Amino acid sequence: MSEQTPCRPPHMQSPTLTCCAYFGMEFMLSEALPIYSGGLGNVAGDQLKAVSDLGVPVVGVGLLCQQGYFRQVIDKDGAQQGPLPV
Repeated sequence: MSEQTPCRPPHMQSPTLTCCAYFGMEFMLSEALPIYSGGLGNVAGDQLKAVSDLGVPVVGVGLLCQQGYFRQVIDKDGAQQGPLPV
């Protein structure tokens, strides 16, 4: 049986569960990993850190945009323009 943690009470322990995946568009885990842009990234990062601190095996799955974020601009014709980089 796996080790008991606050997130895994005895009646919910499963020897077959080896990891939990957290899917999100952005996570603020470190400034060295720029895959977040604001508040929701902060919340997602805090949730991942809290779950990890509780001893739950977790991995975050997100997106890393190679060219970074862009600032949305709507031109006079109503079309979206996305000049890179921000």
